Amino acid sequence: MEQPFAAELWHFLTARKQISGMASATAHGKPAIVPLIDEIESKFGTHFESPEFPHEEVMVFINNMIKQIMELSGYKYVGCGIIRGSRYFKNSGVYQKFEAE
Repeated sequence: MEQPFAAELWHFLTARKQISGMASATAHGKPAIVPLIDEIESKFGTHFESPEFPHEEVMVFINNMIKQIMELSGYKYVGCGIIRGSRYFKNSGVYQKFEAE
């Protein structure tokens, strides 16, 4: 979170619109990131291709942020789903709403 990129990404991912999109994707059994991919790739794509950050590390970083957000929103990680049509993402976390017993 010390990099400006990290703070900007966190601000983007925690916006109500993005959280709503992640919840909607989850309700349809899709990886939470699916509705955000186009915007993430257009807004933050330069970081995927930057020599400063390896591509795989940026993907893991984004997925870890999404996991934190989803868990704080009452979801639990249940597995990894395949992403199709993305330039950078091949898979990402799938979540389910946590049901209290």
